[in-house]
This record gives sequence, C-alpha cells and structure tokens, in this order.
Amino acid sequence: MKALIVVDMINDFIDGQGSLYVENAGRIVPFVNTHIWLNDGLTMFANDNHLKDDKEFDNFPVHAIKGTWGAQLYGGIVMQLKLLIGHFLVCYFRFYSA
Repeated sequence: MKALIVVDMINDFIDGQGSLYVENAGRIVPFVNTHIWLNDGLTMFANDNHLKDDKEFDNFPVHAIKGTWGAQLYGGIVMQLKLLIGHFLVCYFRFYSA
C-alpha cells in the first residue's frame, strides 16, 4: 500500500497569525496540495495537538492547543481535502520527537 504523510500543516506553523509561525512556510502549500491531489493511496496528516500544560512548552512556545484554530489544518490544505476523492487520515501528537 502506498501512503503520503503530510506533517504539521497547521495554522500555528503556516499562517502568519500562528503562534509558532515559520516564515515563508506557506510557500510549500501548492507543492503539498499537488502531491495530495496526485496521491492514489492513503494520505495521512500527522499534526501537533497539545494540552495546555504539555511538557513540550518547557522548550517551545505554546502552540497547537487541542481544539483551537492554531491546531487546525491550514486553510489551503483543508480546501484541497474537500476536493479529495481518496482516503485520508488525520493523526494528532502531543510530544515532539526528532
């Protein structure tokens, strides 16, 4: 089975109003959308989704709090999903690991 994994395409990282905005991150949205559209297998979204008191905030600014706008998929990606006919899965993670 073929799968595409899309990581952390959430408002807090991609949108200029996000709490942990990455400068110019929005430039990759068309590239990501093209690959979502062309993928004929499973598309999996792996996203940060924290609780307010997560230990990660000892090392990083507060971001991607569960249930907030910042933790939602970025708008440009959401619009692509509305057009997607294949299968997709969204997974949420509370802890950073590299």
